[in-house]
Amino acid sequence: TKVNHEHLHDKSNTTVKILVYAMYSSRVYLKYIFLSHLIILHATLLAGNPSRKGCDIEMDDEQQIESYETSPARPINEICTKPESAVVHAPPAVDSWPHRPVFILAGKDVSVHQTKSGESCPIGIPFDFETPLFSGKALIRLRNLETSDNPKSDAEYFAGRKRLSQCIVQGRFKKEMKLSDVFCGREYEKPMKQKPPPFVNKIVQTLLRRVAPGVEIDLCSDNPKVLAPLAGSVQGLRADTEGQEPDILTIDDIEDYGFDLDAKRRKKKFSDPRHASKHIFNTETVYTFNSFDDSISYVDYQMNLKVMKVDMSLVLNGQPFQFMAKSKSDGGYLWLFNICNERLLENDGSAQ
Repeated sequence: TKVNHEHLHDKSNTTVKILVYAMYSSRVYLKYIFLSHLIILHATLLAGNPSRKGCDIEMDDEQQIESYETSPARPINEICTKPESAVVHAPPAVDSWPHRPVFILAGKDVSVHQTKSGESCPIGIPFDFETPLFSGKALIRLRNLETSDNPKSDAEYFAGRKRLSQCIVQGRFKKEMKLSDVFCGREYEKPMKQKPPPFVNKIVQTLLRRVAPGVEIDLCSDNPKVLAPLAGSVQGLRADTEGQEPDILTIDDIEDYGFDLDAKRRKKKFSDPRHASKHIFNTETVYTFNSFDDSISYVDYQMNLKVMKVDMSLVLNGQPFQFMAKSKSDGGYLWLFNICNERLLENDGSAQ
């Protein structure tokens, strides 16, 4: 039977909106059940959805997802075990944060050049980093962060755009990896403040398998996570010969290059592991991954769900969001940057 995916997407959007309105008007327990799901799903899948082009004023906020039939998603426990490098160690005292109220804490196995262990990564300017799987540089921009290392450049980048953040990573892989082995997303060491029941998780999984192939999801365990193929999720992806790569400080968007696909077709194709497994990231090419988001403000840790704003610090159990990419096969991180905010410390459930 041929599936009308446009109709499925409309139904999925309607379902999500119904859940949001139900959450808004229901009792406290139900609010947290739906809220914990929406936080993880929206932050991971809508912020960097394989079929979402971007978040600018010039673009249509109701862009259609073009999807296709896929095989069932693999269970999350087949992905990988979370390594010690993923453990989020507490940042130093808030008074010492150079970018207060934000502190970007690199993962244990992420070596940030010219930065001591436990110090905040730069914000607004590029910085070099290295892991056992990847060597390159990153640029993180956060809208309205007055303590940025380059607020003027940030203001120029965000001007005329709805975007609230950007993370761009450029560099080389240290070993060949299939595109289907490299995932991005969110991982948590503790459950949400109210762990949702399994039946809600099953409904969400069923919807996602229709519109977001390749997504690995577990929302009900003590370690919730949502992961999606990196090559099918980022808004911009380039593969350049060394020396021909673009400047990541550019204000303009980086155009797709190197895979003989435009961005729309690349996202659709590489979000399906069956196609992504036929391509590799090699060790000679310089890759550029550009992602941005218009829903999460890391400065006040609020998320805009269109119909309402959500204080994420009340839901995440003191855990930060991340900019990260990892290997599905061995669990190693290509990069991992935890976006901490002092409001998370105020609402850390473990401190109670």
